[in-house]
Amino acid sequence: MATDLSHRFIFNQTDVRGDIVRMEQSFHDLIAGHDYPPVVANLLGEFLAAAVLLGNTIKFTGRLILQARSEGAVSMLMAEVTHDRKVRGVAQLAGGADAGASDFSELLRGGTLAVTVEPDAGQRYQSLVPMSGGTLGECLEHYFSQSEQLNTFIRLAADGAMATGILVQQLPPQLVPRGPQRDEDWNRLHLLAETLTPGELLSLDHLTVLSRLFAQEDIKLLDERPVAFECRCSEARMANALVALGETEINAIFADKPEVTLTCEICKTERSFGQAEISAMLDRGTVH
Repeated sequence: MATDLSHRFIFNQTDVRGDIVRMEQSFHDLIAGHDYPPVVANLLGEFLAAAVLLGNTIKFTGRLILQARSEGAVSMLMAEVTHDRKVRGVAQLAGGADAGASDFSELLRGGTLAVTVEPDAGQRYQSLVPMSGGTLGECLEHYFSQSEQLNTFIRLAADGAMATGILVQQLPPQLVPRGPQRDEDWNRLHLLAETLTPGELLSLDHLTVLSRLFAQEDIKLLDERPVAFECRCSEARMANALVALGETEINAIFADKPEVTLTCEICKTERSFGQAEISAMLDRGTVH
């Protein structure tokens, strides 16, 4: 039975939609090979779940990147999702930082948060998200409220074995015009959503979460879509990184060794290259 899934749903006769995601194998594959402190691994899991939820709210062909840079214990954290829900991510710890930092504001102290969409064709665009909440979910809720004028609820959770999250969002008026009924619909569903605990998100499957949370609501469950870890590294990409350094730097690197080994920062795959191979690529101007 597949465990890495994203599930969309709508509340019938309202302008409210939702999405819930659960990742086990993909989260395991992402953090395997990294010696992240548990609190950092869990924060990366929350970013991963958030990236999938954000990616599902917009139509694009390409990739969406959710990235934070900070002066706290985590100097950089990145989660990326493609339009077909292939995910990857990485966290970098600050040298000499307080490894005992435990909450969002400490880990990403003085940070900036950005959502970037890079379509396969067309203009790249980026939105800055104010670090105005005590959790990633609260920051993203504020972003949707201020920049998109969409009431949004987001809850994220990760425990080292699983990353999960849920988004409930009020859409622009379509079925229900602006007025008391529209406000009542959102307030009711928002209050129900807020009763969901991180423990329930982590321990219950999608259908159980939704049936318990919205027991009296008319919900339509839409398509179930798989999520998988996929790193974009390759032998060619790594070789091109060496070629891009130029002849002088390449000669210095190989001065006292017959080959060099590069390690992918994300998936930890190692690949070795000889000087003759890299020099030949440099002579041909082979950079892809």
